[in-house]
Amino acid sequence: MSNDSKARTLYAVDDPRFLPGNIAPTDQIDLRHAVIVQEVEACLVDQPVTGPSLAIRLSGIVRASTDTARITLLLDPASAAGIMSEIGGLAVHIGPRFVDAFLGALNLDALSEPVPQAV
Repeated sequence: MSNDSKARTLYAVDDPRFLPGNIAPTDQIDLRHAVIVQEVEACLVDQPVTGPSLAIRLSGIVRASTDTARITLLLDPASAAGIMSEIGGLAVHIGPRFVDAFLGALNLDALSEPVPQAV
């Protein structure tokens, strides 16, 4: 790491059950250590027991700091659909400007590619 005072460090949590922040209908949302997502990466992972899953890595800056964080999540089809449904529902609730920006940022070309057929 450089000696630059603005150099960023990884925000380390040994166990994802202890990630800071929470979100629940009855709680106030704690955003003090929220990660401002700057990069999203995804790939296919073949799980021996459950079959194909998505691995998604979210990386960004920890709010109100120069630290960085990243977390990798495994998603089955139901959890991937759940995330898309939650985001879509919130986008509509926020309003047309957000929906337009959201839809404009989507890579819709990827959705038009042919789905590989099982052999």
